[in-house]
Amino acid sequence: MTLLATFKHISSKNADYGAAEAYLTFEHDEFTMKATLDENGRLIPREDYRISSLNCGGEDFAVACMRANLRYEKINSISMSVSARLKQYGAFRAIGVSMGQLSKMIVAEAFTYTIIGGVVGTVLGLFCNKLLFGMLISYRWGDAWTPPLPEVAVILLIVVSSVILAVHGPIKRIRNMSIVDTISAQ
Repeated sequence: MTLLATFKHISSKNADYGAAEAYLTFEHDEFTMKATLDENGRLIPREDYRISSLNCGGEDFAVACMRANLRYEKINSISMSVSARLKQYGAFRAIGVSMGQLSKMIVAEAFTYTIIGGVVGTVLGLFCNKLLFGMLISYRWGDAWTPPLPEVAVILLIVVSSVILAVHGPIKRIRNMSIVDTISAQ
């Protein structure tokens, strides 16, 4: 809503930013765009701060991460990786590698991607979270930043769960194919 408020209330580059600040700080009627007043005629402060159309609560952060996880299709990435090496997996089976060992290889690859992505994503996400919180919340209202550890834990749990589901399909597909079909797969 920050950007939306800026566009709604500031029509030129040299306009007063106070209107945007008032829109973000005090309740407004969304249809008339006029400030809501209490019975004494004073502006009513917002109960929560709205930034980029997401409430700053932790549950919204988790939902945004789930949407990003779905958007970048972790399941398809793992399935494509297995499909690209189907001949190699067939050769492994032909020389005597069991399905259990093959499954462990696929799971290990998927979890390697997950761990590296989780560490990098968490570090970058916390850095960006602290930076934006400092610029948008702490600067204006003085609230102290605290790491969103419960939200990060929920996100990592969702990512690990999605990887567990993602490896199931490719492993089942390899298990159902004969060794000859696996080696001759295109």
